Amino acid sequence: MSFGDVLRSLRKQHHMTQSDLARVLGVAESAVSMWELGRRRPDHEMMEQIADYFNVDMNYLFGKSDVPNAYRFAIKARNGEVLAWVGKSAAAPQEAEESRRRALRFALWGDADDMTDADVEDVLKYADYIRSKKNK
Repeated sequence: MSFGDVLRSLRKQHHMTQSDLARVLGVAESAVSMWELGRRRPDHEMMEQIADYFNVDMNYLFGKSDVPNAYRFAIKARNGEVLAWVGKSAAAPQEAEESRRRALRFALWGDADDMTDADVEDVLKYADYIRSKKNK
């Protein structure tokens, strides 16, 4: 994919119009349009700003990688379903906590569905207990 294709895809994934993105980046809407059409490219500083805003690596933005953020990776079930994202994330705290719980559930039980939310809570409480003992 070209830079313009990647930018358009990221913008749409974030439910933004070209005008919205232009406002966030402090540029004219026509600049965003030209970038997406491949008629122009932003300078390096603007590329970094775009990558930071969308929390993606520059290689992904340039279309050189299919991994949006090399510091994040997915924990997947055998059927390919993403159970949790691990690593650097711009997710909301609630999403990050849910992802952490899915990762814990997977680490302890694998693909099994028989671990309840109460089981996860017990494991987290025990982990906090162990941590508090070590910090004394």
